[in-house]
Amino acid sequence: EQGRREGSEEGRREASFEILFSLITAKFGDLPDHARERILQASETEIREMARSVLVADSLEDVLGD
Repeated sequence: EQGRREGSEEGRREASFEILFSLITAKFGDLPDHARERILQASETEIREMARSVLVADSLEDVLGD
């Protein structure tokens, strides 16, 4: 049961990364390595906030909070 739950959580996290990468790439083009690393280190809450911010951000730095 715990293994299944952990696998499900990891799957949701991977899906969140993929959605965020797609949104950012569609708006700003290819991700630089530093941006990809920042996203991969982000918490689930940060990922959701970044995804929302893509809608109104003027730059990739605005999304990443840099």
